[in-house]
Amino acid sequence: MIPTAFEKCGYERQEEGMIPTAFEKRGYERREEGMIPTEHKKCGYERQEEGMIPTAFEKRGYERREEGMIPTVLEKCGYERQEEGMIPTAFEKRGYERQEEDVIPMEHEKCGYERQEEGMIPTVLEKRGYERQEEGMIPTAFEKCGYESQEETEIPSLLRKYGYMQYNNRRENHMFANYWEIQNRVKYIKEELSHIEAVEKEMPAGELIVAKNNKNYKWYFHNQNTTIYLPKKEIELAKKLTLKKYYQLRKEELQRELQACQMYMQKADCKKDMLEKMLDNAEYERLLGGRRHSVKKELENWMNEKYEKNGSHPENLIVKGTQGKFLRSKSEAIIDKVLYTNGIPFRYEDKLVLENTFLYPDFTTRHPKTGQVYYWEHFGLMDQPEYINRACQKIKMYCENGIIPGINLILTYETKENPLSIDQVEKIVKEYFL
Repeated sequence: MIPTAFEKCGYERQEEGMIPTAFEKRGYERREEGMIPTEHKKCGYERQEEGMIPTAFEKRGYERREEGMIPTVLEKCGYERQEEGMIPTAFEKRGYERQEEDVIPMEHEKCGYERQEEGMIPTVLEKRGYERQEEGMIPTAFEKCGYESQEETEIPSLLRKYGYMQYNNRRENHMFANYWEIQNRVKYIKEELSHIEAVEKEMPAGELIVAKNNKNYKWYFHNQNTTIYLPKKEIELAKKLTLKKYYQLRKEELQRELQACQMYMQKADCKKDMLEKMLDNAEYERLLGGRRHSVKKELENWMNEKYEKNGSHPENLIVKGTQGKFLRSKSEAIIDKVLYTNGIPFRYEDKLVLENTFLYPDFTTRHPKTGQVYYWEHFGLMDQPEYINRACQKIKMYCENGIIPGINLILTYETKENPLSIDQVEKIVKEYFL
């Protein structure tokens, strides 16, 4: 039912889509070609199957969509392709690196910054007193301002005059290997609690309340039922009240730990080491293959063997020790006596061969039950600068060869005003060998 007059008016039949042929005169193409005006080509447009992208864009500096619709002119402006991160190449001239290098300005290195893989820590900060991030990002300048390092809880050292003691609160240091270590910990806790109780007697009454007001802090003094504003000029009182609160919390923590340790000790009553009691039985010892006996025998042989001693400055061997030996100082004689009376196997100034060098430790000791070796160095002139330098070099040499203080190296020190005491030596011997 299509008027034939339509053909005169420029229309085609329905089976041909009722599309005016005059459209072709006006620049349109057939539907099967997408109904895209051919005139558009003159305007710079392409066919739909090519993305309807103006070809004139290429004249204006744009590329095809399949290339990311990135203006090629941008390359002239210093930009790279998208697949390279859309990073201006001109940035390199301005001191920037590529994205795969984390877009870190190279100029920052001149400003004191390091690369990101090194933590983006300004090296200039080191000049201002900052340490590296792996060392905790703690300003060393704080120490000049009266602050201690973070591991010392960052309480101003100024508070020491109010009775502050340094405590290590890190719980990983409270892991105990056996009953005796817990027993030592209990002793330390009681000493610390005694100190806190003595300090609390000197503290003022009341407590400090700190409230934040926007970006500032306000202090309030609370005592019984009264709370009043505390002005900033009362900073000394605020410090004392802060320290008082710290001690109160520390005291509660120590009391809980003490209770836990005492409960453990009650459950693991080791007044007599049952294992040692068993091994003292000759038959059990025989059935176990005589291991305990073999350790004792090995230590006896080690004690009786001849060894290469330190032949340097024999004229300084003037202090008589045990078993007819002579030592170089009274402090060494104390160590010699305590080791001998407690039955600890040891040698005096036995040659120790290390990598590329050798030393003569003051005492080479052995654990009486396990046979483990411990080296004992006593530094007796720690108030003399040159001696201090030599002592530090010697300790460094030990550490470089796997002999570490507190693990298999025992160190004692003294000055003219603070000589080594027999109590100190007995405490060390008990800790390491008994």
